[in-house]
Amino acid sequence: MEAAAANITGYEHWEKYSVPVYDRYKKTFSNVVVLDSVGPKDQSIPFFCDLANAPHMCAHVRERTFPHLNSHENLDHYEVASAAAKAGLVNANACLDAVGQSFRSQGAGKLPRKCISTEAQDTLKSLSLDAERKFYPDRDGSDLVAQFDDALKEKKLCSVDTDALLAKSTWRDFFKGLSPPLC
Repeated sequence: MEAAAANITGYEHWEKYSVPVYDRYKKTFSNVVVLDSVGPKDQSIPFFCDLANAPHMCAHVRERTFPHLNSHENLDHYEVASAAAKAGLVNANACLDAVGQSFRSQGAGKLPRKCISTEAQDTLKSLSLDAERKFYPDRDGSDLVAQFDDALKEKKLCSVDTDALLAKSTWRDFFKGLSPPLC
């Protein structure tokens, strides 16, 4: 998690993010539009019918609304399985998904978390606010700040502290005890 934040906060890959990409396209095209990912729940109709000029897809989305947004899936079990394999606790031939499912089935409970630094949090929030001001100048940023603060409070900008987890002998023994093959 910290490495991803460092890529953004260090501007190493800044040119690949929304604002610089928008600026590059805006120099050439007059009709650049940024869709609001936190706006109305179903933006497929205006996208396919108005922006993309895709009549067949437009007809499809008008006839049937999509039943759900992209869902969030917790991948903690996979992250732990990967760390266990990297630490040599799991047979190299084991399928990580099966190892992760075995871990998940143990009911691990509350896992130790490792969150990005306060500096990275502040930088990500600032970059997000800058983008919102550029794309949606009529907004004051309060909703974005509230969502960001909620994400921090709910530890959504954190990952499993696999070092702390695998330092516990009970989990090390659990992974060592898995019988290959798990595929």
